[in-house]
Amino acid sequence: MAKEERTCVVHEVESALEGQIIEDLLQEAGVPALIAPTRDAAFDGYEAVQKGWGRVIVLVEDKKEAERIIEEYLASREPKARKKKTTKKKK
Repeated sequence: MAKEERTCVVHEVESALEGQIIEDLLQEAGVPALIAPTRDAAFDGYEAVQKGWGRVIVLVEDKKEAERIIEEYLASREPKARKKKTTKKKK
């Protein structure tokens, strides 16, 4: 009898591009992943506005590692806080 694999959703992606990047990062780290689009032809894309473009699905045992990798990726996309330049007034 085959072992049943349990999966879970670890992230909702906003676009196909974001989904592909995250899937590639997870695969490179040895974490099997699937990006499942939320699009349903019956709604002609309406539900994507409500649910995001798709979901990242991984095995339950890979959840923490997947969340760490996704968190690092998302943090790398955030604009870096710019250091304020201090100017000295000349007297």
